Amino acid sequence: MLSGSSQPPEDICFDEDWIRAPYRLADLQARVRRLAKSLNEQSATELWLDEQRVLHRGNRTVVLTAFEAVVAAALLERPGEIVTRSEIELSLWPDQTAPGPRAVDAVVYRLRGHCRGLGLTIITVRGEGFMLRTAASHRGDQPR
Repeated sequence: MLSGSSQPPEDICFDEDWIRAPYRLADLQARVRRLAKSLNEQSATELWLDEQRVLHRGNRTVVLTAFEAVVAAALLERPGEIVTRSEIELSLWPDQTAPGPRAVDAVVYRLRGHCRGLGLTIITVRGEGFMLRTAASHRGDQPR
């Protein structure tokens, strides 16, 4: 954003920058490079699940089954937090007709295999549930 004012604009977002006019071309180029680098770093760690059950992280993707996508969505809503086994089970089988006592474990096991290639880890928190971690976050933390 270019501004003739001596004050910074009021409505500026974290991924924006401003420069006062008149400006030197070298200053403008340096700011553009810094913003581009910041956006590239951010996109490499972005993680989302689309409507076609494709899990994206940066430029890598993994296609999930319907059950895996439900579990992934629950974990993505609360990264770094415990999602209880009962919450996951209710998301998978709203009518409470889970095929067996280890059904959630089977889905999480398959999802873990897909996530490994994206640098994601699903931690089992014994007696509580599961937690999603990314390789870049929570370094040094130990699962409970």
